[in-house]
Amino acid sequence: MELLAYHPDFISQEQLENFSLPLNQLKFSDLPLNAIKKSKVDHDRYPIFLIHDQQLLVAFILHINEGPKIYTNKPNTILLRSFSTNHHYQGKGYAKTALLLLPAYIKEHFPTITEIILGVNAKNLPAISLYQKTGFVDNEKPLLTEYGELKIMIQTIQ
Repeated sequence: MELLAYHPDFISQEQLENFSLPLNQLKFSDLPLNAIKKSKVDHDRYPIFLIHDQQLLVAFILHINEGPKIYTNKPNTILLRSFSTNHHYQGKGYAKTALLLLPAYIKEHFPTITEIILGVNAKNLPAISLYQKTGFVDNEKPLLTEYGELKIMIQTIQ
């Protein structure tokens, strides 16, 4: 299993189109196709995928520069956003694996980054639990948005 940055030579359009989420999860995250479209306009967004046996398991965006500023003014921070696991592979530990691989991936590809930050809907208890199990901590400064209360979670990269 490995984390790979999006490139059409490695991840096919069919794989992206087959990535699905249950309706109740779509309110919390974006599908990879939409995230890739946004990254073509905003070059500070990097679509990343967990791949195993040519299966697209987990997708997310790493957002640098302006992205993290919605939650923090700290330099050297990267925003983790649109984190999702393909519906067909949920409950098998792939999301946890992706998050455990993430610090090493960031060290290699974004060597100046020292902190990962994310916002998670306070009602998304399974996601909050997952983030806590993989080293994220609540910064105790919730943010009220049009979508509800977000918990802001951080992880320091060692």
